[in-house]
Amino acid sequence: MIRVSPWSVEEGGRRFKLRPLTVRERIALGEDLAEMKAAEAVRDARAFGASPSFAIEAASQAREEARKSSALILACFGLSGAAMVLAKACDDAEELMAAVDPTVASTHAIACLGVDVEKYESEVRSRNPQ
Repeated sequence: MIRVSPWSVEEGGRRFKLRPLTVRERIALGEDLAEMKAAEAVRDARAFGASPSFAIEAASQAREEARKSSALILACFGLSGAAMVLAKACDDAEELMAAVDPTVASTHAIACLGVDVEKYESEVRSRNPQ
């Protein structure tokens, strides 16, 4: 189910209120992610002694990839990406992150982005039967 209004989750004996991010917030997070990826690409290029033109091209490509809507969803499967989303969606994001397993944090984060978590999980299970 895609969430359109705030909801609560209980983690570590506490209740946390989450909310779906607005389109504007999702766009802003995508831009933040794009800038982080571009800076990372420039750092990597410099570390390997690449030319400035290569570093500029690498940053441009990193920005382009990170601006895809799927990039933000994929970023949620890392701890920093999940934390970035939850910081916008939950007033007590630090406490929530401390209370949950990283996998659970990822699930909460993608729900805040409007991904139908139950549908996603059932599709993953059908592709990877145990």
